[in-house]
Amino acid sequence: MPYVKPNIKENSYGRDLDDRNNVKWSHPELVDWWVAGNADMIDMLCDENVPLEKRRKRLDKLTVSTVDMYKSKGFDPFAGTDSKEEGSNYGCMKEFKIKGCPEAPDDDCTVYVVIPNEKSETPRPAMFYVMGGAFFTHNPGLYNEILRWAKKFNCIMVVPDYRTPLDGTYPSQINDLHAGYQWMVENAEMLNLDPDNVTIFGESTGAHLALSTAFRLKRYGYKPRGCVVNDPMVDDRNYFESSKIIKNPCDATRAHIMFAAYVGWENTGTSYLGPEAFANHASVEECKGLCPIFLNVGESDQDRDATIDFAKKLYEARVPCSLHVWEGAAHATLYYARKTGMAKRFWDNLYGDIQNCMDYDMRRPWAWDK
Repeated sequence: MPYVKPNIKENSYGRDLDDRNNVKWSHPELVDWWVAGNADMIDMLCDENVPLEKRRKRLDKLTVSTVDMYKSKGFDPFAGTDSKEEGSNYGCMKEFKIKGCPEAPDDDCTVYVVIPNEKSETPRPAMFYVMGGAFFTHNPGLYNEILRWAKKFNCIMVVPDYRTPLDGTYPSQINDLHAGYQWMVENAEMLNLDPDNVTIFGESTGAHLALSTAFRLKRYGYKPRGCVVNDPMVDDRNYFESSKIIKNPCDATRAHIMFAAYVGWENTGTSYLGPEAFANHASVEECKGLCPIFLNVGESDQDRDATIDFAKKLYEARVPCSLHVWEGAAHATLYYARKTGMAKRFWDNLYGDIQNCMDYDMRRPWAWDK
């Protein structure tokens, strides 16, 4: 099916779309960041009328220029440097080429790992960090949390790469993440990490893929300590009230285009796919046995209600779950507004969730005993 420009807003035929672009919807501290971000490049990358090679070149150019910009400001995970010193002097990132997962054994995959400078006599906890960025902009040179969190939590950061929709549709992305997790566990001794103390983290697309990967890992018997996510996109079917929210740069209309690139036009918006594609496609029965889940979403996020619905299933399935809906926030707003009091509350909560997973084992193997 050919790409259709996201003109759904103009052709909605009175379907009561909920326009949240006006800053009146914002928390007072977030007004200056209410329209932060630019998704024009994502529109082009999803446009099937643009030749594939041209889209790849544009993506490569965007990635290289952005990484160079971060390097010019002093951030380079491969050199172990952080512009604000928050992650410097902890360790350097190394790249590993690995084999594919059991469902795609012939695939070539890549994993990045922050190797600490100081040796530890005991294995460190690990964070399996799934990069976000609308399925496209995931290069470790763009995410300063990688070094900062490695140092903050004194952990091994394992950062799996995954294919963009330009190089493969679902389940390619989940296969790549599965391969990264499997490799991490199999090489735990070499990496000096504790394979029984792994926290998965993701934001936006990374959150979506992190949750879907949790379902894949459950099927293969892996048991992370927890999965902490911010602004996940758990459902593509647009039948919730918050699915009507329109707000630049990321809303339900643009997400629909991205999902079509991810799973194919013939599948998006249907119920044919399972939770390894979108977490809220899961039944309560399929949720049973999942690792603890920590959900953060903005009040004006288009996936707010689907995230709440997913949490309800988790509670019914007796999965340990925390749900926080952030008032007056939209998709990724609290990432941009870092210096506000509102963002401090958010980050303190997020850090607490991650530390909680590393410090305590909240898994419930007894909850599903027959």
